[in-house]
Amino acid sequence: MWCKRALFARVQAAYLAEVIDPQLAPLSLPGAGLASLIRYFENLGQFMREAPAEVANRGCLLLNTATELAVLDEEAAVLVESYRQRMAAVFRAVLAQAARDGDLDSVEGTQARRVDLLVAQVIGLFVTSRLSPPAAAALAATISAEIRTWKPRSVS
Repeated sequence: MWCKRALFARVQAAYLAEVIDPQLAPLSLPGAGLASLIRYFENLGQFMREAPAEVANRGCLLLNTATELAVLDEEAAVLVESYRQRMAAVFRAVLAQAARDGDLDSVEGTQARRVDLLVAQVIGLFVTSRLSPPAAAALAATISAEIRTWKPRSVS
């Protein structure tokens, strides 16, 4: 059992370094704002549209771990929760930058709700990709379009 656990921990660490880190890197750059967030979801959609089905419908290793192991395995639950919190922190920083840039209203409580919504949307995208990569690609486009509506309306 220990050998399996150690191997799985190494696989998870490699997945974080080789898949998750590069996905979140553009959102973690100084000045990353609303345009970066839109591009993030557009890139996810493009991947799900263009990757071979046997790749795109694998979903996300960490989210698959959440749905399959987290309720049974405390270490898996900790890893998945850490990933969820990391996504939330990245999205929180991006939305704060967007507010500083004037691309979002900074109404109290709105940013926290949007962070929760974005995290849930990423999870939903990867679960949907397991069922239908084309449906996940369409969902990513819908999310990008929705984020564009978050820009404040200019007052004339």
